[in-house]
Amino acid sequence: MQTGISLEQVQVSKVHMTPALSQAINLLQLSSDELKEYVNERIYENPFLKFKDDQAPAYSKKDYISPFEFIEAKENKLKNDLMEQTLLLNLTAPQRRILHFLMASLEPTGFLAMDAAEAAEILGAGKWEVEEMIEKLKNLEPGGIGCQDLMDYILFQLNAKKQTRVVAYTKEIVKNNLMEWAAQNYRLIMDKYGVNSEEIEEISQLLLSLKKSPVDGLADETTAFQAPDVKVEFIGNQHILHINDHLLPQIQIDSAYIQELSKEETDSIKSYIREKRSEAEFLIKSLEKRKITLSTVAEAIIEYQKEFFISPANSLKPLRLKDIAQKIKVHESTVSRITRNTCMQTPKGLFSFKFFFQQGMALNGSDETESILKVKQRIKAIIEMENRQHPFSDEKIKELLVREGLQISRRTIAKYRTELGICDSVKRRTAREILHS
Repeated sequence: MQTGISLEQVQVSKVHMTPALSQAINLLQLSSDELKEYVNERIYENPFLKFKDDQAPAYSKKDYISPFEFIEAKENKLKNDLMEQTLLLNLTAPQRRILHFLMASLEPTGFLAMDAAEAAEILGAGKWEVEEMIEKLKNLEPGGIGCQDLMDYILFQLNAKKQTRVVAYTKEIVKNNLMEWAAQNYRLIMDKYGVNSEEIEEISQLLLSLKKSPVDGLADETTAFQAPDVKVEFIGNQHILHINDHLLPQIQIDSAYIQELSKEETDSIKSYIREKRSEAEFLIKSLEKRKITLSTVAEAIIEYQKEFFISPANSLKPLRLKDIAQKIKVHESTVSRITRNTCMQTPKGLFSFKFFFQQGMALNGSDETESILKVKQRIKAIIEMENRQHPFSDEKIKELLVREGLQISRRTIAKYRTELGICDSVKRRTAREILHS
C-alpha cells in the first residue's frame, strides 16, 4: 500500500461565462416588453448599432394584433388567472360565452360594469342564466370578482365568514341601514336590532377588516402594457404560428459609421471598433437565436397539447420541461428560460407558456398519466354531484378516483380541493344548513 503525495492531471470540462454568453442567456428569459427596452438600451450604448431604415414594415393580415390584446399587465394577469380558472368549470358552450362576456365587462375595481338584466339583453340570454354565471364568477379567485358594487361585495365577504350573531346583524345593517351607520347613528341601530355597545364595536371592527374591492392588493404593481409573444390560429386541425417580433425594434450594423471610424489608424480606435462591432454582431445573432427558440418551443407545445386547442374539453396532457427539451434537442434550462415570461394568444384566450406544462399523475396498472388539471376537474365534478346533505369526505373522493384507476392519496385530494377553493365536507354541509335554515 503506497502512501504519500502525488500529482495527477485531470481534465475537467467547464463553461466559462463570458459577458456575451450571459447576454444570450438573459435574452431568452425576457418578455417582449422587456426585450424591447433592452434592445433600445443597447442601441444607445453601442454606436455601431442602428435602427433599420425601413422601421415601418409592410402591413400584412398575419401581423395584425387586436387592440384588446394590449391590456394593462395587472389587468392582463387577473384576466389570465380568471381564464385559467374557468377551464376547471364544467360549462356548456353558451354558459362559457356568458362567463367570458362578464369577465370582459369587469371594471378596474373588479366590479361588473352592468347588471344581469343588461347583460342578458346584450347576449340574448335569460336573466337567470346570466345570474348563474355571475355567481360562478364571484366564486373564482380573487373571491367576489364580478360583484355589482361595494355593498354586494361586502355582503359576499360577510357570507363567507362563520355565521355568528355579529355577522348576521352586520349583514342586516349593510342591507338596510348603511346610510345610518355611515352617519354614526348608532342609537337608531341599537334600538332597531337590540344590540349593545360592545356589539356595535365588534360590528365596526368587522366592517373595517373587509376589503373595499375584489382587486385590493392586486393594484399596487406598476402599470405596464404587454402584448403576446406568439399568436396561434387554427384552420381545422392545422395551425399557423406568428411570432410577434415585428413589435420589437429592428436593428442592424451601422457599416457606414464603422467605415468612417476605421480611417483612424490608432491602436485604441481599432481595438474599440473590434470590441463594439463584435458586441453588435453577437446581439443580432442572439436575437435571431431567441426568435428561433421561441418558435420551436411554441410549435412543440402546440403539437403536444393539440387536443386542448382543437377540442372544447380544455384538456391538457401531462407535460414537463424535459419532454419539450428532448423533443427539440436543447437543454432543459433553455426551455425553462424561454417559457418564464412569455405568453401565447390562442383561440381560447391568452395564456402563459408555463400554463401548458402540467404535472402528471400515474394511472393504476398503466404507464399512462393524467394531468393534474384533469384530476382537479374530476374532483370538482364529484363534489358538484354529491348529496348535499351528505357531502363526500376526502377519503371517499379518493376511493372514487382509485376506482377510476387513479393513484392518489387522501392528502393530495385535500391539497387539490383547497387549491380549488372548496371547503372540506364538514364545512360544506354546515354552509348548506345555514343557507337553507
